[in-house]
Amino acid sequence: MFLESILTAWVFFTLIYGLALLRDDYSVVDIFWGSSFVVLATVLNVLRLTRGESLAWTEYALWGFVALWGLRLTLYLGKRNWSKSEDYRYVAMREKWGPKLQKLKAYLKVYMTQGFFQLLIATGFILAFSFPSTGFSVLRAVFFASGALIFLIGWVFETLGDYQLQRFKADPQNKGKVLTHGVWAYTRHPNYFGEVAVWWGLWLVILSISPLIGLIGVLSPLIITWLLLYVSGIPLLEKRYAGNEAFEAYKKTTNAFFPWFKRAKK
Repeated sequence: MFLESILTAWVFFTLIYGLALLRDDYSVVDIFWGSSFVVLATVLNVLRLTRGESLAWTEYALWGFVALWGLRLTLYLGKRNWSKSEDYRYVAMREKWGPKLQKLKAYLKVYMTQGFFQLLIATGFILAFSFPSTGFSVLRAVFFASGALIFLIGWVFETLGDYQLQRFKADPQNKGKVLTHGVWAYTRHPNYFGEVAVWWGLWLVILSISPLIGLIGVLSPLIITWLLLYVSGIPLLEKRYAGNEAFEAYKKTTNAFFPWFKRAKK
């Protein structure tokens, strides 16, 4: 199924690249990141079904979890970013590349690179959707139940976090202020905590389908955790708000990642 996965990723990100050219906005790819996983999972499962293979209920559940996560993310980002101008990060890329071969550079360095990382992160469920489930047991039931619970906790956290932040920013009176209520009262980055929890939950569900595949699939949550905690997630936002008095006060009472009750100010 890896050949089919590579072909699906290439076609998907090439089509989104075409959309980016029409809109003259390379950052449109961010909107469809979640959908790329949904399309990949759907293609792999439809191929199996058309070959006459059956899917175990745990495989249908994994497919549903991926769809729930990916479609929510695309709808949220689409609603937030569709009418906005190109994200500043991609504007900076344009300036760095210059006009010479800019479109080719965007295709290779942004779209094909995202396609590569999508396949890398999706390795666990590509394998889970490529081979029949190897049975069920009490231990696997524990894996599935734990994974489903962690996934749902993460999904609720990131959904509420995004919704509350969107409403907060929509109020002009909050300009320059820091959101410190709702789920943001328990962690400074509920959406990142939720995203990490979602991927660890998906990994446990994959373990319930096949422990061997799960051992390989642990790469997915590890990559997501590393990126959000140490590379492109929390560090960038914390740096962006460094020196902001309200944010500095917020940091003293609220955990950066794991949700917990507020600490007393010293």
